[in-house]
Amino acid sequence: HPDAANAAIRVGPPAGDKRLALATHFFKIVVTRTETGKPAIEAWLLEHSSEFVAERDFRERLEAARVPLERIEALSGFDFLPLLNAPPEQAAIH
Repeated sequence: HPDAANAAIRVGPPAGDKRLALATHFFKIVVTRTETGKPAIEAWLLEHSSEFVAERDFRERLEAARVPLERIEALSGFDFLPLLNAPPEQAAIH
């Protein structure tokens, strides 16, 4: 489900149509291979914030933002790795 229009942070001039809506969250998806060659997926969903996070708290904050890939796919409506389980000749990750 997309954010409601009034949930987005608006930046730019206070009037007119040149204002920009910023998403409330952003995501990062990392795909690597295990020692056995199988794909390993890690995903994070983070809230846009201007809050300063001290370096000592950064890892804890990042770990708390870890989510299953399916959560990001459900929120965004995208299937990021449709060929992940496809036969090797069709696989998106070689």
